[in-house]
Amino acid sequence: MFRNQKTFALVFVFTLAIFFASASLALAVDPTSSGFQLVPCDNTPQSPCDYYAFIRGVTNLINFFIAFAAPVGAVALAWAGFKYLSAGGDSGEVEKAKGIFKKVTIGIIIVLAGWLLVQTITSTLLKPGFNTVLKQ
Repeated sequence: MFRNQKTFALVFVFTLAIFFASASLALAVDPTSSGFQLVPCDNTPQSPCDYYAFIRGVTNLINFFIAFAAPVGAVALAWAGFKYLSAGGDSGEVEKAKGIFKKVTIGIIIVLAGWLLVQTITSTLLKPGFNTVLKQ
């Protein structure tokens, strides 16, 4: 799969960097603070776990994945640009780089379209009084 040990080491270090960066984002959340919380309730009278908390939790989860997907997409685009520039006139390598550009662009469009869909639905579901419509 890898041509040499140097390539394997580079991929391994890059994978570890992504892993630790995402873990640090997850661990940086302090549930006692008023900042970002993936789960927006703690079942107290001030923050009950109800319908609205569930919808806010879904929105928070989607926003978390968007925050994770954006840097990954940027790195993939940078990698494709590097491959394109270092192709040295090799048409096979140029086509591979163009394929990476195309796939990453489609992926980013899908992620943003999904975000738009979820934001539209959750903003409708979080309107005041919508919960009473469900109880009827």
